[in-house]
Amino acid sequence: MRKLIALLTVGMLFCIFSATGSSGSVPMGVAASDGPFGADFAALSAGNYSSGDGTAENPYRIANIFDLMELTNSPDDWGKSFLMTADIDCIGVAIAPIGSYAVPFTGIFDGAGHVISNLTINKPTQNYVGLFGYVDSGGQIKNLGVVNVNVIGDRCVGGLAGYNEGGTLTSCYAAGSVYGTSIHVGGLVGRNSGTLTSCYATGSVDGTIRAGGLAGGNFGALISCYATGSVTGSSSVGGLAGLNSWSGILTFCYATGSVEGTDFVGGVAGYNGEEGTLTSCFWDVDTSGLSAGVGFDEDQSARVTGKSTMEMQTLSTFTDAGWDFTDETVNGIYDYWRMCADGADYPRLRWEYSTIGDFACPDSVNLEDLCIYLDGWLMD
Repeated sequence: MRKLIALLTVGMLFCIFSATGSSGSVPMGVAASDGPFGADFAALSAGNYSSGDGTAENPYRIANIFDLMELTNSPDDWGKSFLMTADIDCIGVAIAPIGSYAVPFTGIFDGAGHVISNLTINKPTQNYVGLFGYVDSGGQIKNLGVVNVNVIGDRCVGGLAGYNEGGTLTSCYAAGSVYGTSIHVGGLVGRNSGTLTSCYATGSVDGTIRAGGLAGGNFGALISCYATGSVTGSSSVGGLAGLNSWSGILTFCYATGSVEGTDFVGGVAGYNGEEGTLTSCFWDVDTSGLSAGVGFDEDQSARVTGKSTMEMQTLSTFTDAGWDFTDETVNGIYDYWRMCADGADYPRLRWEYSTIGDFACPDSVNLEDLCIYLDGWLMD
């Protein structure tokens, strides 16, 4: 009985703190320029993070909206280390991109599994637009999700990063909408010349030239990634990448979103250019509406395969192509992917399972899930 009362009390406190904005966000409907968040907003955040000194050993803690605002407004800090300690709601707050062409982000940002939600960046005439505008060599972004994003820019526009020049993005995702008026527009990254590993995007992408569900243009590496959002553009439009070229690599990736364009349109990539490599990649021919995986393959080297939705939800489709899944060792021991049961869902990245409520499997709730939940509850 005491445990039940404690749980109810915690729930009530959570509701109270959520309603009063104690989760580290500006109260709903209040813009940064309004009320107590108006003239005093800069003073509340200027020169301070919640804790830390910006070193790799003691990173600055990003615990609330003020910490995030401090980061966006402090170019001198864009080469330092950061660690998120709570989810952050950006509703009502104008956020500027972190990193620019003049001062790129070269630091380390560890989301630690937290989420930044309701991010709006409206810069229709600006290049390098995203939560991170420009990430250069040495920059690392990991374990971070951005949800319900609405990003608008000119060229190099992405849900998480506008341009990844040579950095690494690992275990990151973006969900929402991305719109670019020019070239290189992607659900996660506008233009990538670095490395993306175990990342995904689920939002809609609307661009012109080189628009992709995950990356608008890829000149680096996309490894074990996927995209499920719709993509619309004019030329070089792909479910995963609009363009893959100049030694760009796509491997162990898939796409399921609808893809629409005029020239060079593909379920995986719109245009695979000089020295571009596509291996062990798949697209859903049913949901994409496309029979071609690559709109134009300059070197005729792409190794992509179209499958029906049923086949895309069958484990052997991927393990036969060398994908590294949990509960198998033939294809490796790193276990990038997991699939609960044939016909239940598409492959999911293994790290996703620690962030969703269904403990054993996100595709169905069963007795095993209940036992895991009860065991954890009794241990508390």
